[in-house]
Amino acid sequence: MNSDAGNQARLAQWIADRGLSPGQPPDYGETQKALTSPVEADLDGDGDSEIVLSLWQQSEGILPLGTVLILDQANGQYRLAYQAGTAAAAPDTLYSPALLKVEDINGDSVPEVLYTSTDCGAHTCFLTIWGVAWHGTGYTSLFPRPPSMAYPVLSLTDTNGDSKLEIVLKGGVIGSVGAGLQRERTEVYAWRNGQYELASTAYEPSPYLYFKIMDANEALAKGDYERAISLYHQALTDDELLAWKPMMADDKAKEAEVARKEIDGLRAFALFRLLQVQGLAGDKVAARQALADLHQRYPTSALGEAGDHYWQRFEASSDPVAACAEAQPIIEAHPEVLEPLNGYGYANPDFSAVDICYRPASAP
Repeated sequence: MNSDAGNQARLAQWIADRGLSPGQPPDYGETQKALTSPVEADLDGDGDSEIVLSLWQQSEGILPLGTVLILDQANGQYRLAYQAGTAAAAPDTLYSPALLKVEDINGDSVPEVLYTSTDCGAHTCFLTIWGVAWHGTGYTSLFPRPPSMAYPVLSLTDTNGDSKLEIVLKGGVIGSVGAGLQRERTEVYAWRNGQYELASTAYEPSPYLYFKIMDANEALAKGDYERAISLYHQALTDDELLAWKPMMADDKAKEAEVARKEIDGLRAFALFRLLQVQGLAGDKVAARQALADLHQRYPTSALGEAGDHYWQRFEASSDPVAACAEAQPIIEAHPEVLEPLNGYGYANPDFSAVDICYRPASAP
């Protein structure tokens, strides 16, 4: 290249002659459009075009090992300005790289370089999205943490009409029995505060009671009390929602008992949380009703006693943290209240005793 600045047209042939190829990743939606030839673009605004290319060479593993390069041009000479795998913005190894975009995708008048890599374990392949752009003295990452998802459909689209491309991933189901109960999700990454950040996560509908309660917990954690109350009520009243653990039971004769314990335990937890969220929302009448329902429907659950301690302190102080401190010894003395919330596979969170009683981050 440096002996003749006009040799860009021969670069692809030079690459092929040495047994290298542009990235050819599995089909993850947008990666079907991977750029298979070196791309010229002025990335640093100096009036000279840089060259961006992805390379891979078949390795001993399932996927080829490769990299993404940016060759900077100045006065007709080229130097290596960025190499994925050696920069802080990329991993030490890059499998099946695919160059997606070399253009301004976020409306800041600076071209971005967006590419992907694929890593496969024993059961599942994960697609990771990387991106860099020039910022005065070097190339910096477009992400605080590069997005990664199992078997996603990737798309780049303006979802909100702001003339900036959002990065959308849909998928996320891990191909392992040990991962347990799962559902697809859609993640949207939007350009905010000089980086692409996770803007929203939406889960596909599920027939399982467990996920209805997990969605209610998420709404509560976000301070969306109205939605949390609605979802906890749905968990308590929708008899079409299913138990999952019987599917994993070794003894078929005990499946009905396993299902009953799962549903009763989850609904007792839902009533305990409903007591909390109604109190936080300022509806003491509804909170007392939730506590009464907890005692009536599940009289043997330790969450009823924990609810009594919680409500006595909360009603006097309006302090959920102090109220949880009152309930905590009861919860810790009865680890069986955790069983309905755990055991759904490693794709789902494990609850400890401290997770049962909700403590708002902004609590007094």
